[in-house]
Amino acid sequence: MNKKPLYLQISDALRSEIKSGKHKSGEKLPSENMLARKYSVSRLTAREAMSVLVNEGLIEKYQGKGYFCKNYSSGKKIHVLLDMSDYYFLPYYTQAISGVLEESGASFIAFDTKYSFAETIKILEKISLRDTDGLIIQATPEKDIDIKRLEVIIKKFREKNIPIVFLDADYEIKDTSIVCMNDEKIGLGAAEYLKKTGHGKVGAVCIRNSRISEKRMGAFINEFENTFIIYDDENLGKELEKAYKSGMAAIFCYNDFLAKKCIDELAARDIKIPVDVSIITADDTLISRLYNLTALTHAKEELGKFAAKVVLGKEIVKKTFDTKLVERSSVRRV
Repeated sequence: MNKKPLYLQISDALRSEIKSGKHKSGEKLPSENMLARKYSVSRLTAREAMSVLVNEGLIEKYQGKGYFCKNYSSGKKIHVLLDMSDYYFLPYYTQAISGVLEESGASFIAFDTKYSFAETIKILEKISLRDTDGLIIQATPEKDIDIKRLEVIIKKFREKNIPIVFLDADYEIKDTSIVCMNDEKIGLGAAEYLKKTGHGKVGAVCIRNSRISEKRMGAFINEFENTFIIYDDENLGKELEKAYKSGMAAIFCYNDFLAKKCIDELAARDIKIPVDVSIITADDTLISRLYNLTALTHAKEELGKFAAKVVLGKEIVKKTFDTKLVERSSVRRV
């Protein structure tokens, strides 16, 4: 069963049709009503699907006329590799990147990495056989990757002086730009706030095989003498309950999605937030706002815009963005 929202399923299908050549540049696309009937959804859902493609720069909307495939006959072709299943960051990244590229007359050509390093390699190999004027690559978080294989492919692009920008994490490959958050500061910020609010016995809820999780959680754990280290797996609920019964008063979650899972697991065991356990999380997506979670922010739009500006230039840039603390009601003062 496909758990992806319906509007993203529809945008995925239309994107595939456009890339396959079914719809040519300048061609009028099906109306919102036609899409609604075809996919048995509301017109609003069809509009949301088309908005995704508008934000990606693949199509244009003309008031009173409808949607049309965008004409990429002029300007630079920028290939952008993103995790299309990232429902929380994807809209921010696509809108920010496509906005900057569109202003410069460049085209936004999107590919789905499926949150996989192996898929990223496959896509890059395909692009290496085509014309491109630049690459923005949302780095996948895995630790266990074939970095040598990636270096070989990247070298092909760099020999043609094609600018490459890695977004979110650094593969530390020569002659490539990097635009990411300062993940160590996110971990430090969480630790400092929990100390400030009187929490001594804390837990770190991590994901496995992730360089980003390792940086955030490593910085957090180093600030405490003893930390309950809990992983996102089938034993998440049991480990949270075990740590709580052993005195854990607060947890720092790797991201908002994991924080939501922790809240559900704790609620199932009648452990209340923040009365019994305080929660602080990272990224400050819609989940943080819906659940009133204290969070360390992720500069989503700023990263996207900056990455687009860098790929259009010639300089190699290493840029990290700092986080900010947003206080809400999920952490109590001890």
